[in-house]
Amino acid sequence: MKGNIKEELKEIALSLMFKIDVKVLDDIMELWTDLNTRIEWLKEIDTSNVEPLSHINENRFIDFLRDDVEDNSLVSIKKQDLLSNAADFDENYILTNKVVK
Repeated sequence: MKGNIKEELKEIALSLMFKIDVKVLDDIMELWTDLNTRIEWLKEIDTSNVEPLSHINENRFIDFLRDDVEDNSLVSIKKQDLLSNAADFDENYILTNKVVK
Protein backbone atom coordinates (compact mmCIF):
# COMPACT_ATOMS: atom_id res chain seq x y z
CA MET A 1 0.00 0.00 0.00
CA LYS A 2 1.57 3.23 -1.12
CA GLY A 3 0.51 6.76 -0.35
CA ASN A 4 -2.04 7.40 2.34
CA ILE A 5 -2.69 3.96 3.78
CA LYS A 6 -5.64 5.08 5.93
CA GLU A 7 -7.46 6.45 2.89
CA GLU A 8 -6.79 3.25 0.93
CA LEU A 9 -8.14 1.16 3.82
CA LYS A 10 -11.28 3.32 3.97
CA GLU A 11 -11.77 2.90 0.22
CA ILE A 12 -11.33 -0.88 0.45
CA ALA A 13 -13.77 -1.09 3.36
CA LEU A 14 -16.37 0.95 1.48
CA SER A 15 -15.96 -1.19 -1.65
CA LEU A 16 -16.68 -4.25 0.51
CA MET A 17 -19.72 -2.46 1.99
CA PHE A 18 -18.18 -2.23 5.48
CA LYS A 19 -18.68 0.72 7.79
CA ILE A 20 -15.27 1.29 9.34
CA ASP A 21 -14.81 2.89 12.77
CA VAL A 22 -11.90 5.28 13.42
CA LYS A 23 -10.71 3.15 16.38
CA VAL A 24 -10.74 0.03 14.21
CA LEU A 25 -8.82 1.89 11.52
CA ASP A 26 -6.22 2.99 14.09
CA ASP A 27 -5.91 -0.61 15.35
CA ILE A 28 -5.39 -1.84 11.79
CA MET A 29 -2.72 0.81 11.23
CA GLU A 30 -0.94 -0.27 14.43
CA LEU A 31 -1.01 -3.91 13.31
CA TRP A 32 0.17 -2.90 9.82
CA THR A 33 3.14 -1.03 11.27
CA ASP A 34 4.02 -3.96 13.52
CA LEU A 35 3.78 -6.37 10.59
CA ASN A 36 6.07 -4.23 8.44
CA THR A 37 8.59 -4.02 11.30
CA ARG A 38 8.62 -7.81 11.62
CA ILE A 39 9.00 -8.27 7.86
CA GLU A 40 11.99 -5.91 7.83
CA TRP A 41 13.47 -7.91 10.72
CA LEU A 42 13.04 -11.15 8.73
CA LYS A 43 14.80 -9.59 5.72
CA GLU A 44 17.90 -9.08 7.89
CA ILE A 45 18.29 -12.83 8.55
CA ASP A 46 21.04 -14.45 6.47
CA THR A 47 19.59 -17.51 4.72
CA SER A 48 22.36 -17.96 2.15
CA ASN A 49 23.54 -21.27 3.71
CA VAL A 50 20.03 -22.71 4.09
CA GLU A 51 18.82 -25.30 1.59
CA PRO A 52 15.28 -24.63 0.34
CA LEU A 53 12.57 -27.09 1.37
CA SER A 54 9.61 -28.22 -0.66
CA HIS A 55 7.84 -29.43 2.51
CA ILE A 56 8.42 -28.60 6.15
CA ASN A 57 9.30 -32.14 7.15
CA GLU A 58 10.62 -33.28 3.73
CA ASN A 59 8.62 -36.50 4.07
CA ARG A 60 6.70 -37.87 1.16
CA PHE A 61 3.24 -36.37 0.93
CA ILE A 62 0.55 -38.70 2.27
CA ASP A 63 -3.03 -38.05 1.32
CA PHE A 64 -5.18 -38.16 4.45
CA LEU A 65 -8.27 -36.76 2.76
CA ARG A 66 -11.43 -38.78 2.75
CA ASP A 67 -12.89 -40.17 -0.46
CA ASP A 68 -15.59 -38.06 -2.07
CA VAL A 69 -19.07 -39.42 -1.56
CA GLU A 70 -21.85 -38.27 -3.83
CA ASP A 71 -24.70 -36.74 -1.85
CA ASN A 72 -28.02 -36.65 -3.69
CA SER A 73 -30.03 -35.32 -0.76
CA LEU A 74 -30.04 -31.78 -2.20
CA VAL A 75 -31.62 -32.97 -5.44
CA SER A 76 -34.94 -33.42 -3.66
CA ILE A 77 -35.30 -29.69 -2.83
CA LYS A 78 -38.05 -28.23 -4.96
CA LYS A 79 -37.57 -24.94 -6.79
CA GLN A 80 -40.67 -23.45 -5.16
CA ASP A 81 -39.26 -24.23 -1.70
CA LEU A 82 -36.03 -22.41 -2.60
CA LEU A 83 -37.86 -19.40 -4.01
CA SER A 84 -40.17 -19.16 -1.01
CA ASN A 85 -37.10 -19.02 1.26
CA ALA A 86 -35.53 -16.15 -0.73
CA ALA A 87 -35.93 -12.54 0.39
CA ASP A 88 -36.75 -11.45 -3.19
CA PHE A 89 -37.40 -13.48 -6.33
CA ASP A 90 -38.82 -13.12 -9.83
CA GLU A 91 -40.48 -16.19 -11.35
CA ASN A 92 -37.53 -18.62 -11.60
CA TYR A 93 -34.68 -16.51 -10.17
CA ILE A 94 -33.53 -15.31 -6.77
CA LEU A 95 -32.80 -11.57 -6.83
CA THR A 96 -29.83 -10.13 -4.91
CA ASN A 97 -28.13 -6.75 -4.62
CA LYS A 98 -25.12 -6.07 -6.79
CA VAL A 99 -22.01 -6.49 -4.60
CA VAL A 100 -19.21 -5.68 -7.07
CA LYS A 101 -18.15 -2.50 -8.81
